[in-house]
Amino acid sequence: ARRLPVDQALPLVTALLRHGEDVDDPYLPLLTWWVLETNLDPAREAVLELFESSEFRRQPMVRRHILERVMRALALKGKSGDLEDCARLLEMATDEEEEDSLLKGFELAYAGRRIGGLPDRLVRSLVATGRSSLELRVRLGTAGASRAAVELLLNPDAPLEERTAVARTLGEVRAEDGVEPLIRVTTAPEPPLQRAALAALSSFDDPEIGNQALARFSKYPEEARPAFFDLMLSRPVWTRQLIRAVSRGGLAPELVPDGVAERLRGDRDREVAGLAREHLGGGGAPDRQYFQRRIARLRSILADGTGNPYAGEAAYARRCGSCHKLFHKGGDSGPDLTAYQRGDLGTLLIGIVDPDAEIREGFEYVTLVTREGRTLSGFLTDQDTQVVVLRGMSGEDIRVERRQVESIEPMGRSFMPARLLEGLSDQELRDFFAYLRISQPISR
Repeated sequence: ARRLPVDQALPLVTALLRHGEDVDDPYLPLLTWWVLETNLDPAREAVLELFESSEFRRQPMVRRHILERVMRALALKGKSGDLEDCARLLEMATDEEEEDSLLKGFELAYAGRRIGGLPDRLVRSLVATGRSSLELRVRLGTAGASRAAVELLLNPDAPLEERTAVARTLGEVRAEDGVEPLIRVTTAPEPPLQRAALAALSSFDDPEIGNQALARFSKYPEEARPAFFDLMLSRPVWTRQLIRAVSRGGLAPELVPDGVAERLRGDRDREVAGLAREHLGGGGAPDRQYFQRRIARLRSILADGTGNPYAGEAAYARRCGSCHKLFHKGGDSGPDLTAYQRGDLGTLLIGIVDPDAEIREGFEYVTLVTREGRTLSGFLTDQDTQVVVLRGMSGEDIRVERRQVESIEPMGRSFMPARLLEGLSDQELRDFFAYLRISQPISR
């Protein structure tokens, strides 16, 4: 249908979208959207005329898969005419389900940036729904929205998902009244909220944020510490504060992850690099022979006894669980290991011992530098003409406006650190691999 003239393509797609039984099909909804997307610029009016029909908008395929996407696509284009068409779609909506789908698409388009310069017609349409989320109202700069967001953030009885969402939004729009509240919730009892708050704070250029985060380090659980290190490495002043804390005994060197120590040793600031080499070791990448010896040694250990997956779960959680998901448990920084070739010991050992040997597509380690000197590291999860999204060690997605990006450079290595298994006894290694290689979730 993408190859057909628009007067043939659109009737075909319209017919397909009326097949409600395909609403959960893994391919057809996206295929139909691609046809509409292809024609959105050359035949805009013909595409939008489809949505004039309430019968068309009521189709399950359209409501579930198309409304959100067309709204997001138009909002991302962002020119006056595109935004007028966003308002036109909202004006067509006749029920809350339609409005929610359209609003979700609009919010996705503006995730990571403050909303400004909208046509009056679109602003009126957004307000008229009465269903705009608090995050959208904050991005719009609606009176009182930022204050309401702060109140929600600090309310321990509010749903965790909502508090986490407004924490991210306050950072993305750089709401100055959000700095102190965000610092406060970095010591909240919920690690997801701690991570979101720490990631949000990296948006603000305030030297005192680093000192405040360092003072609270002992209160951060294992799950939140990657977000702390992401924060401290994001701005030169905070990075200096971090390495000085290590040099003066305020932060024990053994608490600094290998990947963080490597970045500190390679820092362009001579003071930072020198102190890192002095207090965190000289570093240096292992050679090929080291990896070969290590893999051979692990094979021997695993062949010499059996492991207990129940005992190995804790070691997995500490060393892998903050980044990788296994059977719906774990973080999102790295690939989901559930469908990985965990039964193939050779592949598994190479992937863990020598992660740079084969970097999985989509997880290449990059460094992003903004025009204001902010440095972020991780892998790209999304990008468009407006926003670049980077996921760091913490698993938090950090959105940066495209116009603020100065450079994105691949690091030529995996995001996963080497020497991941060092410090484990032979039996702990057997237990670790017994858990990692299980074919189904264990129950207690």
